[in-house]
Amino acid sequence: MSDEPFIRYVGLHKSFDAKPVLRGVDLDVVRGQTVVVLGGSGSGKSVLLRHAIRLHQPDSGEVWVDGQEITGCDEEQLIETRKKVGMLFQAGALFDSMTVFDNVAFALVEHTDWGAERIAARVAEVLGLVELPGVEELMPADLSGGMRKRVALARAIALAPRALLYDEPTTGLDPITSSTINGLIRSLQQRLGVTSIVVTHDIHSAFTVGDRIAFLDEGRILFQGTTEEARCADVPKLRSFLRGGADG
Repeated sequence: MSDEPFIRYVGLHKSFDAKPVLRGVDLDVVRGQTVVVLGGSGSGKSVLLRHAIRLHQPDSGEVWVDGQEITGCDEEQLIETRKKVGMLFQAGALFDSMTVFDNVAFALVEHTDWGAERIAARVAEVLGLVELPGVEELMPADLSGGMRKRVALARAIALAPRALLYDEPTTGLDPITSSTINGLIRSLQQRLGVTSIVVTHDIHSAFTVGDRIAFLDEGRILFQGTTEEARCADVPKLRSFLRGGADG
């Protein structure tokens, strides 16, 4: 595993309606690792995540993806960056009027010149990776919450991205389904070698899937380190959060 970061945030600041959300965030996400951005509600986790595919534009600072600084990219350049980085949105963000097959195939149809047979094979392959074989003809309304998350994950990996972004992947799921999603995050890292950022307030999930923890509080990173270092870190707000004393 290289020590070179695949995603790098440098001095990132972002405000909405004059309210600071990110206050000078520096974070390196090394190729092949899973970094969990842990923090309470309103800490800026999802805003930070979305900068990696420039769904938000920073007020100042830099965002690097695979060696390219993306804050100045035009839309055509951003398409290439977004092919490298898949995202699992918090609610799944499936197209409700489209079958599972069409949801998962969407990026393949839009961004490749593949024929129907190759697309169908890839859809079946990625649904197998998320342990949902044979569901291509179902509609999103037919799926449980956990199944929707897995279909959305299959869609996120369809183009074989080199990094995956997970926005609160276990929110709203029961413990057994959450455990399944956590297992998939780890499995995909190991089987595909992807770099991952997981934002969550779920402490169990964080320590299950993460190689490293970054604790974000009021738009600032107060701690970065391994999961073991996080458990014994002398950072009062992090210790309180891990004891369940923070607003989740």
